[in-house]
Amino acid sequence: KHVLCEKPAAINAAQMTSIISAANEADRFFMEALWSRFNPVLAEVIQRTRDGQVGPARFIEADFSFRLDASEGSRTHDPAQGGGALLDIGIYPIFLAYTLLGVPETVQASMIRHPSGVDEQVAVIMAYEKALATAYAGFASPSGLEATISGEEGRFVVHPLWHEAESYTYFGNGEWE
Repeated sequence: KHVLCEKPAAINAAQMTSIISAANEADRFFMEALWSRFNPVLAEVIQRTRDGQVGPARFIEADFSFRLDASEGSRTHDPAQGGGALLDIGIYPIFLAYTLLGVPETVQASMIRHPSGVDEQVAVIMAYEKALATAYAGFASPSGLEATISGEEGRFVVHPLWHEAESYTYFGNGEWE
């Protein structure tokens, strides 16, 4: 059968390679289901950015964090089940950077580890030739749940909850908050 899989589709590169190989061998479609990619508001912001409304994108920042008291054996804190902030919710801010800027030249990350071994908080800096992107995800405290795409001529601020966006604001021509 063709497969549309909830994220994370795999916990590591070897698992993902195996899944893609199996889909190709069976001549079947496989896709990780990142539903935010199909949100109409995000799709509009992404398109307007690609169309150059803010000029070349120079900085993207996005966060996704909330306080989560995980019970013993919780999926979100179990390494065997793909737990941790990065795999569970960190993929949303990283998806935004990859969608607009592509694969970074360098990546730096730091984390705070939960007693179960997974990352409870993670901060990522992605560097490109002429842009930077930061992503933050965590289960320790709430964040602003906002995304900003800044370019040479303006910026978009995608309002909370940005990963399921209902609205955004465009600031351009020297009009800043």
